[in-house]
Amino acid sequence: MLIGVMSDSHDRLEAIRAAIEKFNSESVDLVLHAGDIVSPFSVREFEKLNCKIICVTGNNDGDPTALRKFLAKVGGELEDIFLKLEVGDKRIALTHGEWPEVVEALILSGKYDVVINGHSHEASIRKQNNVLVINPGSCSYPIVDGVVTIGKGTIAILDLEKMSAKLLKI
Repeated sequence: MLIGVMSDSHDRLEAIRAAIEKFNSESVDLVLHAGDIVSPFSVREFEKLNCKIICVTGNNDGDPTALRKFLAKVGGELEDIFLKLEVGDKRIALTHGEWPEVVEALILSGKYDVVINGHSHEASIRKQNNVLVINPGSCSYPIVDGVVTIGKGTIAILDLEKMSAKLLKI
């Protein structure tokens, strides 16, 4: 199973469209968004996805109730702050990640095979304590060499069968 991973879209519609186009071309089975969609109007873009999207709230999501309502209209879901899910035999934790200590605790808990977070806008994939840790960066405003840019954002593709992930520029 392939899972698309994105975060920190911050209402930048062209970046959301590019991410969706890439996820559709990669034939992902599910998309996980690690927070900071921001406004309900940008959720409309997700109806172009060829699969379901599940999101968690981020620190810039001003009206989670409205976001939840709009996501439901496109077949998506929104959870507050944190979501744990099982996909096949893999246990996944999804959080925005504004509290690095919480992300670290999820990694060290031994309860998850994959921990996904966003918030920092810095893309990374690493293994820690036998856990695949993915931060897809920001699809809208990536940080490159410590500087926020408006260039190519990043997303990730998680292959659960291989337990590997790759970062993609969009």
